[in-house]
Amino acid sequence: MTKKNPLSSALIDLEWARVYAGRIQHELKLIAKTLADHNAHVMNTELAKGAEVLKARKKALQTKYGNKR
Repeated sequence: MTKKNPLSSALIDLEWARVYAGRIQHELKLIAKTLADHNAHVMNTELAKGAEVLKARKKALQTKYGNKR
């Protein structure tokens, strides 16, 4: 009886996590660029707060998973 490779599902999960983290990072960069282009300090305070929340989430993800790029 052959053993099932225990790493295969874990590697797939890690690969998907990497893909999603990359997508999130890309979206955050687009949002940050858009906000910078539109002078975020003049924008609605809710948008500015949202940008700060996104930056904090990005930093937390980089801390948790490390910056692989």
